[in-house]
Amino acid sequence: MIEKIIRLEAVSPVDFLGRENKNLSEVAACFPSAKIILDGNEIKVQGSTQAVNKIHDILQKLLAHYP
Repeated sequence: MIEKIIRLEAVSPVDFLGRENKNLSEVAACFPSAKIILDGNEIKVQGSTQAVNKIHDILQKLLAHYP
């Protein structure tokens, strides 16, 4: 099991994650074996190396397109 942390520094966590964290919930639903924890402006992703790397990549790409 590994952990990666994504910091939401340049974006509003509320805007990025959506109402009631819906955007994050949709990503989490695709990876049921991984654990995604929201802590303030940090997203912690825990799980297998493959799942964590995929989730990290998805969130980084979403952040790159966020206005």
